[in-house]
Amino acid sequence: MGSFLDLFRIRISLMVGLSTFAGACLSSSNLQYSHLYIVLGALFLSAGVSALNQYQERVEDGLMKRTNNRPIPSGMISPKSALIVSSVLIIISICFIMLTGSLEALGLACATIVIYNFIYTPLKKKTPFALLAGSVTGAIPPMLGFTALGGSMSSPDILTVCAIMYIWQTPHFAMLAEKYSEDYIKAGFKTLSLIYGNSAALLFIIIWVSAFISSLFFVPVAGLYTLQTSAMIHTILAVLTTLMLLVFYKSSTKVFHILNLSMVLFFLLLVVDRIII
Repeated sequence: MGSFLDLFRIRISLMVGLSTFAGACLSSSNLQYSHLYIVLGALFLSAGVSALNQYQERVEDGLMKRTNNRPIPSGMISPKSALIVSSVLIIISICFIMLTGSLEALGLACATIVIYNFIYTPLKKKTPFALLAGSVTGAIPPMLGFTALGGSMSSPDILTVCAIMYIWQTPHFAMLAEKYSEDYIKAGFKTLSLIYGNSAALLFIIIWVSAFISSLFFVPVAGLYTLQTSAMIHTILAVLTTLMLLVFYKSSTKVFHILNLSMVLFFLLLVVDRIII
């Protein structure tokens, strides 16, 4: 069972589920079956896309210390089994998403598969800026939830949330690539430091992290929250996030975790704000 959880990247899938639920609540705070269907659809979609990605990169994973113990390169799960499981998961996810009756959500799910598995994944060996394509899929889950509950893709509220998610996702990918740059290079993946040097890679990350911090302070005035208390709590969390990043900026690992925690808290606060009114 543990091998399959690794294949599904369960923590990432849970984050996808949370951000999808937040998007759904932003569209409709009246909890209904469609909320459940789209969250389950997002969870299965994330797990299926992850499993397919590990099938696609099974050779590269075997070359990297960070990933050579993953289910496929370690021999715990055969490539054929992983491909079958990923296909089943994606089909299940599509079925759940179809239950919401939203063609927009269905289209976004299909776009996620195409962009992540057939654009981002092969691009990683072509350019370090493949992460800009990968970040698109990271920003889709809130929109997936929002449209599943009848929201418009052009709504300023959901576009704001997706923009913040995209800005957060980009340095997230970049920091992982730089932290494990030797592994990435060994597997044939392009990194910013390999092509442009360490200073340029660091500058890229600093710019995107700064943009993310700025976006956090924009939220309270963007009208996303229905309660003044929520906006105040968000502002406090944004200040604390900024201070923690300034204190621990020399530790890429701590910065990585701080950024991740800030996004989790943002989505939790958004959900609570919408549900309790």
